[in-house]
Formats: sequence, structure tokens, C-alpha cells
Amino acid sequence: MYLLATLCSLCLIIFGSLYLYWGAHAARLYRGVLDPQSGECYTPVATVILPLRGNDPFLVHCLDGLLNQDYPDYRVKIVVDHVSDPALGFVRQYLRRNPHPNCEVTIRDQQVSGCGLKNASLVQAIQSVTADVEVVAWLDADVLPHRHWLRDLVSPLRDAEVGVASGVRWYAPQATNAGTLVRHAWNAAAVLQMLSMGIAWGGSIALSRAVFQDPRFSDTLSKMMWDDS
Repeated sequence: MYLLATLCSLCLIIFGSLYLYWGAHAARLYRGVLDPQSGECYTPVATVILPLRGNDPFLVHCLDGLLNQDYPDYRVKIVVDHVSDPALGFVRQYLRRNPHPNCEVTIRDQQVSGCGLKNASLVQAIQSVTADVEVVAWLDADVLPHRHWLRDLVSPLRDAEVGVASGVRWYAPQATNAGTLVRHAWNAAAVLQMLSMGIAWGGSIALSRAVFQDPRFSDTLSKMMWDDS
């Protein structure tokens, strides 16, 4: 019993020290966000991909934010998993009510053998990106992008040494119950780890042309079950 208690105490000390370190690292990152270049406007031509499978309850809010970005030149590629997917009818109905000049809806036609369905949709959309596009981004259907989401996401790519910029998931529980509070607390702890270890999140991510045009990138995506971590 004494040995078990000692081991548990050591584990708590180790994990506590790690989170203190990760927290300090995250604080340094945020202190460095407002650098001297932050006032410069960096808005290269961008394509945003939205892979869909199923009619997510947050999809309408995702579309509201995505199709009303404060960004001068961006295109949206919505890739629906299959022709009978309920998301297809929902998106078409939404676009009839809220037309967008640069929004394209397609059906996934990539054959899936060694990767996840989302990855297959991403590879298909990236292959059809036009030559003038400098940045490719994508997001999940349950993400609620604010009006400056794309500007903020793309901004780090102004540095030629940066090829990938990622957002971080944040759950804001609207109802106070055990499930939402546990998820909120777990995610708050996970965010520190993701920031400190440079773990990109596939729910909100942007890639420079040098990255998404590299054949190795699409080849890697086509062999993975998911697109992040």
C-alpha cells in the first residue's frame, strides 16, 4: 500500500510539473502573438475545404460563419461524402437561400482503401485547387468560425518558414451538466499540451502552397485514417 501511494504521488508530481511547464510555454506563445508585423495585412488567395458526412447539428452555424468571412479573396469547396448523404440536401437548400459566388459543392469520388473518409475528401479537393491559390485551409462542420477566423488562421503563414498554421478546439458548454463540464475541463488541459508540443488540430488548419502542393503531403493523407495529431 505504501509503495502504491508513493508511485501515485510521484505520478501526480510528474504530471503537475509537466502541466506547469506546458502552461508557461503556452503563456510565452500568446505573449509573442502581437509581434511588430501583426498590423500588416496578409490575405493571399485562399481555398477553404469543408468535408461533410452526415447533417451535423452545428452545420448551419458553421456555414453562416464560413460564407461570411472578412477576407478579400477566398473560395469554399464543400465535399459531401456520398450522393445520398443528408448533408447534401441541407447544403443545397442553404445555398439557395444564401447564395455565395465562390462556393462549390461536390461529391466525394475518391476510392477509400487506406485512409479515412475525411482524408479522401481533402485529397480530392486539394487536387482541384487552381494555380492562383496560395493557402488551403479546412475546418470541421461543428466549428463556429468567427468573422475574422480565416484572417487569423492564415496570418502566421506570412513567414516563409511557417508551412502550417492551426487553430485550437475550445468547447464552450451552454448547458451545465457533468458531461459538458468534464469535456470542457479535459479540453482545457489538452490545449496546453497541444500548444506546447506543436500538435496541429485538423478541425481548423491552414497550409501554405509549398506544403499542400508537395506530392508527399497528399500521399501521406491518403494513407492515414485521420488528418491531425
